[in-house]
Amino acid sequence: VVGVPAFPPSRRRHDARLRSIITDSEAKLALTVESQLSGRDDWEEHTPSLRGLQWIATDAVALDAAPQWSAPAIGGHSLAYLQYTSGSTSTPKGVMVSHRNLLYNLSDLDAPWEHDQRSVMVTWLPVFHDMGLIYGLLGPLYTGFHCVQMSPMAFIQRPVRWLRAITAYGGTHSAAPNFAFEHCVRKIRPTERAELD
Repeated sequence: VVGVPAFPPSRRRHDARLRSIITDSEAKLALTVESQLSGRDDWEEHTPSLRGLQWIATDAVALDAAPQWSAPAIGGHSLAYLQYTSGSTSTPKGVMVSHRNLLYNLSDLDAPWEHDQRSVMVTWLPVFHDMGLIYGLLGPLYTGFHCVQMSPMAFIQRPVRWLRAITAYGGTHSAAPNFAFEHCVRKIRPTERAELD
């Protein structure tokens, strides 16, 4: 199984982009959570390219199946995942990222920040974007430090939640694109700022 980070499907988006990614990647399955699985028929009706995929609710996988898993034979040149371009100017293109490349990027990213087991990452970055996937999810796994993840929508709706989470969980690291900091300045009230560490 090769992970293919993709955007969460939106009925407002045209099916062509999703169909292009599914076809290009030769996707066989879709990972979701049980609460979303109940709406599968509705999603497939509105996004026909999702039909034919095997759907797996990751929060409902039986843990007693773990002993049946066997590690795949992988090396540095083996494909770790496909990262799709935004497709804003043309059809999204899959960029093949090898395990060697991924480990190099994780090591290179980790070096200047001096993460260790005491570090605490607090992030809302979506994992379908490379910054959220690499720095927000895989970075903490690579180095072995604690990571607190929150929904991107929770941040967009009330950006103070991000800063409160940093305070509440003792966040030592976080990252975001510039718009996030501008969003905080515009939306967080002075009374809310006063309660932050």
